[in-house]
Amino acid sequence: MRFSTYQPWAPVRRMHRDFERMLDNNHQNQADGASEVTWRPSVDISENDERWLLAAEIPGVDPKDINITAEDGLLVIEGEKSPVIDANDNLHRTERITGRFYRRFTLPQGADVQKITANSKNGVLSLSIPKQADKQPQRIQIESE
Repeated sequence: MRFSTYQPWAPVRRMHRDFERMLDNNHQNQADGASEVTWRPSVDISENDERWLLAAEIPGVDPKDINITAEDGLLVIEGEKSPVIDANDNLHRTERITGRFYRRFTLPQGADVQKITANSKNGVLSLSIPKQADKQPQRIQIESE
């Protein structure tokens, strides 16, 4: 017989997480005028000494259907996943997400926007956001007469 640990707050945490996700979706859609958004790709964001890395799960989306922009301190990933089923086929069941997607992120200070690179492999969109070299204070020489 196997016993599991009783976790009285698990349902509350799950409800809180679902509520936060719902608010986040509604807030983002209203703030961006993106009322037609049907799904949001899941992302992982990490950092090392040279760059920030963002990986977004976008399976089945052709890279030509993805638009990435970086402007005014914001990184925007948007696009559309088209259905694979022919319109003339009789659809019996569908569980795959299709439609317009949208994600917006505030770029960290020190991000070198001009050198951001992106690639897509196996349904994962990977962005590399290089860090700018630390600006050192410039010493000003005093001239004497």
